[in-house]
Amino acid sequence: MAPLRTRCAAVALGLATLLLSACGPAEELVLKEGQTINGLRYCAYGCPLDTFCAELFLKDTGRSPPICVPLEICDRFTCDNGGECRIFDTFPAEVRCSG
Repeated sequence: MAPLRTRCAAVALGLATLLLSACGPAEELVLKEGQTINGLRYCAYGCPLDTFCAELFLKDTGRSPPICVPLEICDRFTCDNGGECRIFDTFPAEVRCSG
């Protein structure tokens, strides 16, 4: 029988492989034609009424800094692999593709 250390390493490697294979490719937000996020301000001093502080996970530029976004922010985006734009309740909120 293999030593405990060898068995633990094999189990850890197997779990890592399983978890990574289940993740699949990351889906990222893509602006719909004619939409923009220009003019959205940073959350440093709070956000105006009907907006909230969020980071956007964008295909072209990656993760945005925390910015004030309108409540209907997902209307501006599509997902590159067919998922849905979702708002995750964190602080700042995360707007990204899911599913």
